[in-house]
Amino acid sequence: MGKRETHIKKRKRSSEAKTSNGTSKATEIDTTKPTAVFQPKKGREWTVSVALPGSIIANAQSQEQKTALAGNIARALSVFCVDEIVIFSDGQPHEVSSKRTSKQTSFPNHQDDRSGNEYTGCSDPDHFLVHLLSYLETPPHLRKNLFPLHPNLRIAGTLHSLDLPHHLKPHEWCQYREGVTLSGSDQNGTYVEAGLSIPVTVREQIPPNTRVTLKLLPGAKEANDNSSSEEILADPVSPNEPRQEGGYYWGYHVRRAGKLSDVFTECIFDHGYDVTIGTSERGSDIETIFSEGEQKIEKFSHLLIVIGGVSGLEVAGWILFKSYKMSYSKKNEDGDAAFLRVDRTSVFQEARLFNSSPIQPRRCRVLLTKIALLLYTGERFPVNEATTLFFGISKLFQNKDASLRQMVHLIIKELANSAEDIIMVTSTIMKDTGGGRDAIYRPNAIRALCRIIDASTVQSIERVMKTAIVDKTPSVSSAALVSSYHLLPIARDVVRRWQSETQEAASSVKSSSGYSLGFSSGSQMPANNSTMTQYHAIGLLYQMRLNDRMALVKMVQQFGAPGAIKSPAAILILVRLAAQLAEEDQQLRKPMMQLLDGWLRHKSEMVNFEAAKAICDMRDVTDAEVTQSIHVLQMFLTSPRAVSKFAAIRILHNFASFKPNVVQPCNPDIELLISNSNRSIATYAITTLLKTGNESSVDRLMKQISGFMTDITDEFKITIVDAIRILCLKFPSKQSGMLTFLSGILRDEGGFEFKRAVVESMFDLIKFVPDSKEDALAHLCEFIEDCEFTKLAVRILHLLGLEGPKTSQPTKYIRYIYNRVVLENAIVRAAAVTALAKFGIGQKDAEVKRSVTVLLTRCLDDLDDEVRDRAAINLRLMSQSDDSIIRFVNNENTYALHSFEHQLVMYVTADDKSLFASPFDISTIPLVSKEQADAEDRTKKLTSITPIVKTLDSSPEKAVLSRTQIAASVLVAIQKSQQELMLIPEIKPFGDVLKTSSIVELTESETEYVVTAVKHIFKEHIVIQYYIKNTLQDTVLEDVSVVATPSDEDELEEDFIIPVTKLVTDVVGTVYVSFKKLSGEMSFPASSFTNVLKFTTKEIDPSTGEPEETGYDDEYQVEDLELVGSDYVIPALAGNFNHIWEQVGASGEEAEETLQLSGMSSIADATEQLVKTLCLQPLEGTDIPVNTSTHTLKLFGKTITGGRVAVNIRMAFSTKSGITSKIVVRADEESIPTLILASV
Repeated sequence: MGKRETHIKKRKRSSEAKTSNGTSKATEIDTTKPTAVFQPKKGREWTVSVALPGSIIANAQSQEQKTALAGNIARALSVFCVDEIVIFSDGQPHEVSSKRTSKQTSFPNHQDDRSGNEYTGCSDPDHFLVHLLSYLETPPHLRKNLFPLHPNLRIAGTLHSLDLPHHLKPHEWCQYREGVTLSGSDQNGTYVEAGLSIPVTVREQIPPNTRVTLKLLPGAKEANDNSSSEEILADPVSPNEPRQEGGYYWGYHVRRAGKLSDVFTECIFDHGYDVTIGTSERGSDIETIFSEGEQKIEKFSHLLIVIGGVSGLEVAGWILFKSYKMSYSKKNEDGDAAFLRVDRTSVFQEARLFNSSPIQPRRCRVLLTKIALLLYTGERFPVNEATTLFFGISKLFQNKDASLRQMVHLIIKELANSAEDIIMVTSTIMKDTGGGRDAIYRPNAIRALCRIIDASTVQSIERVMKTAIVDKTPSVSSAALVSSYHLLPIARDVVRRWQSETQEAASSVKSSSGYSLGFSSGSQMPANNSTMTQYHAIGLLYQMRLNDRMALVKMVQQFGAPGAIKSPAAILILVRLAAQLAEEDQQLRKPMMQLLDGWLRHKSEMVNFEAAKAICDMRDVTDAEVTQSIHVLQMFLTSPRAVSKFAAIRILHNFASFKPNVVQPCNPDIELLISNSNRSIATYAITTLLKTGNESSVDRLMKQISGFMTDITDEFKITIVDAIRILCLKFPSKQSGMLTFLSGILRDEGGFEFKRAVVESMFDLIKFVPDSKEDALAHLCEFIEDCEFTKLAVRILHLLGLEGPKTSQPTKYIRYIYNRVVLENAIVRAAAVTALAKFGIGQKDAEVKRSVTVLLTRCLDDLDDEVRDRAAINLRLMSQSDDSIIRFVNNENTYALHSFEHQLVMYVTADDKSLFASPFDISTIPLVSKEQADAEDRTKKLTSITPIVKTLDSSPEKAVLSRTQIAASVLVAIQKSQQELMLIPEIKPFGDVLKTSSIVELTESETEYVVTAVKHIFKEHIVIQYYIKNTLQDTVLEDVSVVATPSDEDELEEDFIIPVTKLVTDVVGTVYVSFKKLSGEMSFPASSFTNVLKFTTKEIDPSTGEPEETGYDDEYQVEDLELVGSDYVIPALAGNFNHIWEQVGASGEEAEETLQLSGMSSIADATEQLVKTLCLQPLEGTDIPVNTSTHTLKLFGKTITGGRVAVNIRMAFSTKSGITSKIVVRADEESIPTLILASV
């Protein structure tokens, strides 16, 4: 014994003596232990791993030196509380010395399995180092049972003890201890030697000589101190629990990796190492990298530090690279290449192997893998072949090979839909579902069982499924939960009875049993903690409670509490569900928003992003509700991770489309991303700034865009072009610079989609910004001179035919059009002929008309029939002077496309096939003017960016909806009500519907009778269409009508009421009430209607299911319905608002009023509400406020009689008085301005 060792042991005894005598203070630290400086205060989730090559000890000359070096490595890494040590091979050669030192001792009955020579420890330094490190980590009282005699451990006893926190002496006490199971345990439990006065009893069956981590139960300390005690109780737990729950450093786990890449690919943690640091003499000084003010090491869950051998880490990487290169160039006939030649016929013939005896597990697994490959690549076996395969595969259940049974279950699951009589193996599979805890095939058995079960036999597996759902093994529990999800469509009532088990699975974190078998037991294999089970459980619970609103609310509140759920994926489901509940029920909005705000501060980035996105996607979200989300996203803009920046800027980019003022505070951080090396991030940054910027910043942004347009793909170019298109609509005064930019990129290289986006943007400029028309047409004329895309050339020629004749110099476009007739293909030539003819039909200038006639006459000799026919018919039309021909060619009206599409779908999908006997009647489709269609098109293009409704329902009709889709659905509903109206004989004589209002709710959605109404305006009549829904169970309403009484009976007189004969539960009925205008068709009566439902109530006889013969009369008051001035106007588009404003002001009527708008929190809210209330079209981009304090809103429309209506609204906002507005209305007709003001 050396002098130094004696000194250390004396110091240890002295420290222990002081502690036992009570002379040491509670704050004193026992410095004899290498981990004494680590004082846990709370649990620890993060881990530190160190990887080093076994060659680090290869240069040691003797086993004593190797052993001492291994001891120093173990002690150093223990001091820094390293949780995992990975020993890998760096490919360095090492010599096996044949010399023996004088101290070597032979061991009887031991033979090295590597060679015939005596084992020296030098033949495999990786194994030697793993063995020594595992031995040193194991508590001394367990080593004898876990480590048999071995040459590696010949002089391990000379090493100093590590004295780790779990190396506890008998008199030291801790809630956790390490132990080894003993033989001779009975059926009531297992005895574990843990270094206490008597063996510890565990109420589980664990094989002998297995290392296990124990958590001592209450009363264990007293039982240990009491010499007469016969039992000390404990539970086996995961080796990670002392660290995660108590914060103890509980030793390290040793893992061996074959090569450097295996360090990462065989990582024991679910998501791998999130931070890796490599060490090298050729690298940078770590103090320089992580010095103050420079880069900081980011937060991590699992840190890995890789240390190189004597030759450095680079050598290991180079050798690994060479081995990969050689393996890829070498043909492997027995490997993957064999599977590339698999075909169904040969595999079916090979299936005779399943009938051989004895069963050959390895060959059967290979054959089953081939079958799986065929099934997963789309190959399908005929029923007879699948059945034959099934019977052959079922014979493999006789073999006990676990891997073979795993494959058998997998293939049976895939053959379940095509094979017959597969139900025969149900009992065998059920036995496998209850196999031992370590059986790897249990999850596969559960999946196969649920695939072969039908609705009539689900109850027979109920006990099995309940047990599996709450199983402690994550893979088993997840398999049961996912299988239950698939059973829901066929046995919903049975599966819903498993809610308590599913809730238990959602509340717990699954882990392995806390012990492992074999040699690795000495190194404490960490448990496989899995939170994926929580994700599956939460998803299943949602499906179980889908139709129970209150149950869903309780689920969100229960599992949404901090710490209740550890799985980020499970929290994502709760985030989406909370957002859905907040959308659907205003009473739940506040508590759900509080939960969403809490998730914004969650430690998982994916939860932060999902919560922020859910809030930003809500309809009618207020600035106050979204502020915290924007702040969180702004923080992510400065994240060092590119993916975090990309996710944040993309959400902000979408949200800026309809609330740019809220995103404006992020502009300084967004501008920094323009120069980001990741062009995807830079593109989103520039397009977001285009949406949030003001007129003064447009020119600067356009210069920055020009700088990197050539460096990005067409996909991102299209994104930028779309942003510029919207910018043109917002700031028409900047059209010149943006048009120059668009024409420039139109000449650059690019694909069809990119060119189409640029051309569409120019079309919008021509349509919505009249000042840019002639310049844009000139650029398009130049483009078609060298256009390689036929579709684009045809569209441009069509536009030239529409807009060219309306310009000041129409003749200059004729040359460009006729050039296409001479130089292009037949399709373009035909389009050019049609465009050319529009310059001649209705032309007042005889010289122009004569020139067009000459050009069209030349086209009569064209080689293509289509071109000749178009030229002939247009020459005939030009020779006519009838105004109807001009109207036919110009076609100022168009069909309502949404209604057209809806009617076509209803026609082709009708159940009544007799409808196909008559052709589709296009006359039933309503017509809309070009101005109205353009106004709807502009609104659609300004609001078609962001989806605003998210739902968890998987049905297609409840998918994510955009603002455009919602607007389209409203339009379809209006058109549908008009079509229903035209089918009523009493209403047909009224003529066409001039205006239909949006749907107005007259009751709450939760009342016993739900009533909504739609107003239809005719020339001389007004018809109110009431939709009535009876929500009372076991009740029928008969003779349902509505008594609507107008407040101004001098203007309106009731014509008739069309009641509903019978209204059963949850079926919507329609009541029509017609009024006649007493002042004639040119009048615009305004009135308030009081509405009273009158009906006869009859109850349903439960025995017969039919309504009783007698009932009682009843009535139900609903809210009043207002008929206002905005019901008589239609939104219309106009080119120059100031010009129209002056025109109408000179010849029409004017009214103005100053109002205080209550309930409006911002200029943007007031603008949106005024546009909706007045039913007019916003012009010149004024529907999107740029300034938060003042704004001018310009609106235009036409009355149902064709008169123009222009409205100018000036608004000012202050925190004290709110929003003050001055509304000025000008109209061609006398009473309209006053009526419009009364609508506000």
